Amino acid sequence: LYVCECPSTAAPDSAAEAFFQVVVCPSAPLQVGLVAHLHLILGSPDTVSFIPQDIAAPLTAFPINICGPITRVQARCGDFLYLTIQNQVPGAPVVSAHLRIPWSPG
Repeated sequence: LYVCECPSTAAPDSAAEAFFQVVVCPSAPLQVGLVAHLHLILGSPDTVSFIPQDIAAPLTAFPINICGPITRVQARCGDFLYLTIQNQVPGAPVVSAHLRIPWSPG
């Protein structure tokens, strides 16, 4: 999943948590149990909008040390859905990654 830091969220409760916003539409629907590897896009959500998967956008991204299954759907609030990934990378400082993704029914 291609993400950027999510500035509109409160500070994490601990250093073992991180918050991100998904900015590139996933190629498949996200669901509990799906393993996701996060790639950080350089740029803020203000400059990077939600991009359809089939459009090649000039973005710079690099893999980050967060990879694991989606463990829960936290909530849907307005136009966003919130998910949690349990990081399974050994020794990684982030244990849980919370994702905000634009919600589109259907």
